[in-house]
Amino acid sequence: MIPIVIVGLTVPVIDLYGTLHTSLSDKTFVRIINDTDKQINRIWSDNFEMTYFENKQNDFVISFYPVYTYDWTTENSLGFNYYINTVNIDLKQKNDSIVTYNLPEFSKGDCETIKLTEIINGK
Repeated sequence: MIPIVIVGLTVPVIDLYGTLHTSLSDKTFVRIINDTDKQINRIWSDNFEMTYFENKQNDFVISFYPVYTYDWTTENSLGFNYYINTVNIDLKQKNDSIVTYNLPEFSKGDCETIKLTEIINGK
């Protein structure tokens, strides 16, 4: 009886693992280090928006699903051309004005670390 129970429980556990693996491998994880005197107002793209960074430390991780937009009119040897929607970050300046910067392009499954001084300086 015990082997039948073990075999019966194995299939749902493997399915759960596969589902979790697939959902996490499609996400992008970005560690943001705020090494400036500016406050992060929001991080946004076409499919998400994150706000309320007042209570966060100067070092935190965000995760999101990057959006791929395909050009179905032209095809090359590798398939259809695509671009990834940009992710933007709004920083509040000392005079309360908001300046928007584009973050680097992130693909599915990327785990990156960025410093805001590098974004501001265009590196």
